[in-house]
Amino acid sequence: MLALGAVGAYAALQLRGGAVPAAPVVEGVEHEWGEVDRDRSVVLTTVTVRNPNDFALDVVDARFDIRANGVPLGEGRLAEPAALAPERSTDVRLVTRVDTGRFLADWWLSHLAANETTVLAVAGTVDVTSGPVTLAVPVAEERTWRSDVPGALASALRTCPSSGLAPCIASSAHEWGERNASATTLQSVLVVRNPAPFPVPLPLGAATLELRLNGVTVAKGAGDGVVVLAARGDTEVPMTTALDHGALREWWPTHVARCERSEAVARVNLLGGLLAADVPLEPLETAFACDAPTAP
Repeated sequence: MLALGAVGAYAALQLRGGAVPAAPVVEGVEHEWGEVDRDRSVVLTTVTVRNPNDFALDVVDARFDIRANGVPLGEGRLAEPAALAPERSTDVRLVTRVDTGRFLADWWLSHLAANETTVLAVAGTVDVTSGPVTLAVPVAEERTWRSDVPGALASALRTCPSSGLAPCIASSAHEWGERNASATTLQSVLVVRNPAPFPVPLPLGAATLELRLNGVTVAKGAGDGVVVLAARGDTEVPMTTALDHGALREWWPTHVARCERSEAVARVNLLGGLLAADVPLEPLETAFACDAPTAP
């Protein structure tokens, strides 16, 4: 087959009475989720292509790469044979199949490395022919979304009422720590207020902090040792939480089912349930196949 370029155009002049096929144009790219479970995720993509010629063009191949922050996540391939009708728009369908666990781990680590920002890039071609001439029609799309899990925790994790006698959380600070292929750590410091006129020992081994997405626990942690809460004062309580990348596989189908939106809750339990609360956080949103969320 002859690739249509600066030289190929002249070689094609004998086609159809000397007419050189005009290059088709991509008018739009739309994605939707297909089958999604803890093991496999399928994205169905429709590329709308307009053929300006008065004759049909056969689609011989179509493919694109999907990358998050430059990290390969998957490859879309032509799902079914297609032809571009003359002087009109035609939908060309592609399918992308990825291993859910690997896809989520690769994306999540790239998202953290970019300060909780994802730039999702789709780049490829729809290849069409007319006789010996092949045209590679470029397909390109880019979308960006951001999150701030530590910031959401710090803003919401406050349980102190205007007055009261029970210990409560006055404020908190959080930052991502070490990460590897299987887990990401979150370092937290809870500022616990003790309104009582006497110190209160807090065994950190029995203290827990969880992050739940759509009811699925994806991160859980505790402290170590014992912290004594100062009388009528605030005391810093350090905790380490591990986000299990394997747990993301259980969460992912619930996230996709809500068009990539997850209700987030921080569950804290200190002092044997004396200080226990489920604190709603800002929802977590992504935009692999759904519309990009508003940046926080």
